[in-house]
Amino acid sequence: MLRRTWLAAPFVFIAGCGRIEEWSMPPSPGSRPDALVSLPAQRLALVLADLPVGFDVGQELVSVTPTGAMDPPDPFGRLSAYAVIFRAPGNRGHAGDVVSSVNAYVGMTEAKAAFASWQAAVPGNYRRAEAPPPGAPPGAAAFVQAADGSCLLGFRSHNVIASVRVGPTTVPLQAVTRGGAGDSATPVAQAVRLAALVLRRIDAGAGR
Repeated sequence: MLRRTWLAAPFVFIAGCGRIEEWSMPPSPGSRPDALVSLPAQRLALVLADLPVGFDVGQELVSVTPTGAMDPPDPFGRLSAYAVIFRAPGNRGHAGDVVSSVNAYVGMTEAKAAFASWQAAVPGNYRRAEAPPPGAPPGAAAFVQAADGSCLLGFRSHNVIASVRVGPTTVPLQAVTRGGAGDSATPVAQAVRLAALVLRRIDAGAGR
């Protein structure tokens, strides 16, 4: 599932990496809808500090940008890509993982096309919600796995597409959710909250 979710591409595998430096998220009142984001994808994704104490980084994937004459070009003009798996306490590598993925492109037209391709590549065991959940980024696409309630939420902002996946057993996430119980602890609600963090970073990057 993760291979398709991350949009099949060349990657460098990094195992057991620690916390990456958290990027501050200043407000971006000057951000224009047509402004392009030039920050690397890794600077836009979730970081370990976004999750409660006890989570750790399971693995990271960083794209390899084609540079040689014999390298196949990316069909959507992708500039950088990054994906990271966060492992829940006591649930290392199982369904409770949180996954953050970000892909940046040369322009918004290319990003729109890549987002359409991403949606088409979501595995069939996920069912698309008829409408984005409340609070989701504009134009987001939400997919829920019927078997366990896992939520995969993808969206586009500027020339960047991103996704967040939250599994069904990430109970510790409740500790950082307002209310700490009820619907706010569902994978869908958690995915919305975490996607909002990523969206804020993307929009802040466009305001620079």
